[in-house]
Amino acid sequence: MSTLFIIPANGVEIETDETGEIKNSLREWEYIPVASRWNGGMLFKPPFDRMYHLLSPDIKVYPSDNTPQGIYTLGDIIKEIEEQNERQQK
Repeated sequence: MSTLFIIPANGVEIETDETGEIKNSLREWEYIPVASRWNGGMLFKPPFDRMYHLLSPDIKVYPSDNTPQGIYTLGDIIKEIEEQNERQQK
């Protein structure tokens, strides 16, 4: 199951329900794609793939098309990718 994780652009408020899914409909220019998950894999979208380490891991992220599945912050994405890389190295 794929999921696109986003952050709001220009101060847009993102409303979520109790499961973490986005309640309000967003237009393309109201959010910035940060990362995507597919079939158990996770990767940062450009330019975050080169600059995520410069940002606070506490930045909230939102699943645009699914439930969060344990991903609520930039730090959660970083942890998921690091664990994925460790599994691939074994």
